[in-house]
Amino acid sequence: MVKFDKIKGDNLSEEEFEIFLLNWLKLGFIFCKGAFYICMSAKEWGKLRKCFEAMGGHWSSDIIWVKDRLVPL
Repeated sequence: MVKFDKIKGDNLSEEEFEIFLLNWLKLGFIFCKGAFYICMSAKEWGKLRKCFEAMGGHWSSDIIWVKDRLVPL
């Protein structure tokens, strides 16, 4: 059986996660002058979009990856 380790730093509060996103996006906008492709769970899309647009980004579409099997938790 495969053993999965916990992701370090994956237990941020709502406020800490929003600060993380804003800081990450700030750097992203400094170094990226084109499109952003962000791979993540849809669970936090709302918060990501809010932060992305607050930093001056334009959210235009989503790409959904449909997997052929369930991902173990």
